[in-house]
Amino acid sequence: MADVLRPRFRYLVPYSPDHLVKKVKSQMKENNPKGFYGSVLKYHMVLDYPEKVRDFWSPQIDINIEVYKEQTLIRGLVGPRPNVWTIFMFFNSVAGFAGIVGLIIGTGQWSMETTPYAYWLLPISALMFLVIYYLGKSGKKIAHKESVEIHSFFVNCLEEYTEVELDDL
Repeated sequence: MADVLRPRFRYLVPYSPDHLVKKVKSQMKENNPKGFYGSVLKYHMVLDYPEKVRDFWSPQIDINIEVYKEQTLIRGLVGPRPNVWTIFMFFNSVAGFAGIVGLIIGTGQWSMETTPYAYWLLPISALMFLVIYYLGKSGKKIAHKESVEIHSFFVNCLEEYTEVELDDL
């Protein structure tokens, strides 16, 4: 998987979306030693770790299924659960807001020919972005083994597949 915080994958399978959904559901019931569970809403699935073994960094896979040229296209996203991702986006928003406020107030102070103390929010904001980014990267490293496990489980559910790039579609 690529070196991004939330890796994506795309597969083409030669059977119908309904067959794929049935296959994944039966695999979760019959051959699931890790106890993965999921929710399915028509052609959208979310595979997750059971709560008893899940920690803060445990990943989940969000899967969208659609028909594409008489085949089935699977688009998957491996990443943290939505509450973890929301926390990261919140702190990124706070850092961005602090930078904008520092820039606006500092520019106002500078234009009034006073010492622009608010400009100190700019490096603090940049530091916040860096800390958040490296926390995300370290969380991804911590969850790497689990990410590989849950992705392998899903790939084993597929009878046959072809990995496709976005440019191939």
